[in-house]
Amino acid sequence: MKKSHPKVQTPTPNLCSPGPPPPPPPHRHLMHMASCSDSNSYPSPIGPSEHFWVDMQPFLLHRGYQLRPRYDPDWTPPWRRGVALGEPFLDMGLFEEHLDASEMMLDAIRIHDQRKVVMKKVRTAEEELPIALLLSSPKMRSDTRNCAVPVLDVVLIPGDDEHALLVMPHLLLFDELPFRRVGEFCEMVVQLLEGIEFMYEQNIAHRDACWFNIMMDHSKMVPKGTHFCLPSSHDGLKEGLEWKSRWSVRPVRYFFVDFGISVRCTSKDAKVLGSFAQDKSVPELSNSILYNPFPVDIYELGNVIKKCVENYDDLSLFSGLASHMTSHEPHQRPTAQEAVQLCKQLLQSIEESGLMTRRIWQRNVIYTFSEKLAIASGLYNPMY
Repeated sequence: MKKSHPKVQTPTPNLCSPGPPPPPPPHRHLMHMASCSDSNSYPSPIGPSEHFWVDMQPFLLHRGYQLRPRYDPDWTPPWRRGVALGEPFLDMGLFEEHLDASEMMLDAIRIHDQRKVVMKKVRTAEEELPIALLLSSPKMRSDTRNCAVPVLDVVLIPGDDEHALLVMPHLLLFDELPFRRVGEFCEMVVQLLEGIEFMYEQNIAHRDACWFNIMMDHSKMVPKGTHFCLPSSHDGLKEGLEWKSRWSVRPVRYFFVDFGISVRCTSKDAKVLGSFAQDKSVPELSNSILYNPFPVDIYELGNVIKKCVENYDDLSLFSGLASHMTSHEPHQRPTAQEAVQLCKQLLQSIEESGLMTRRIWQRNVIYTFSEKLAIASGLYNPMY
């Protein structure tokens, strides 16, 4: 659903680095970004969706962001280097540089502190940018309930007033690594519900609070980090991670990402149109009948909880909360504030019962007794 740009003044993000120097003259690629269609000007196998990042690489480097070698305009594929004419190339799968990305998102390194970040290309005329900046303002970030992904920087694109780059921390999808204890799941659920409660106090509805928009800060869990294109690896080549359980490094922070269809309303009674969302089961989604967007987030997060309950043993205590949140009629669902209170009551009961440290196991993974013992003792920690 197309939305007009809100007539509100949005705060400047609390950037983690000093302001950049004036940008250099546009790179030769940047001067032709809107019209260049000659794929021969890009090193093979750079695809059309990656041309934007090759064009931007010199400018981003000047701004203090290092892209992967693949996006250097002078890049030569390593599997071709030193290969004699007529000889077969090396296996490209042996090199990290074979991993590509989309035009909309790419990873980078912030040079001054070597922090891994992710850049997302967004439209300046839509609500994602002002909402993301508002939720990243110092005042908003001071509230510990704020689960919106932080915006570290905004990069304006030379010659393109219609788009900008949001710079955000490199995070990991929340289920990339398994939950091991009941308390780990409790920590996530209460954070996300408080995050929705906080957004609602600002009259912001996410509208896509679904599985693939829930991320976690994995920096303590995976000290060696993960690869943006292959998150099940450290380096983009070898599958498998060395990682620590959430419980051993708690607290772990969770975040909502992707405010692409989010809205900031004038009141809690606002109505919207639109059926776009990951979760197609939300009953009221419609392109023709107006509906309140706030109960949608409750339903979508309730479905995430419900799926986790189905995927793990010993999370059935959350079944009642999930069912309440996914009621067919929007008015029968709890408000965000009510859902937080219900969750906290449940967590208090779990705490009093001594169940926070209870081990939980994924239902679709069969462990032997020896494997469970090794996992419990910390000698074995598979990614499932």
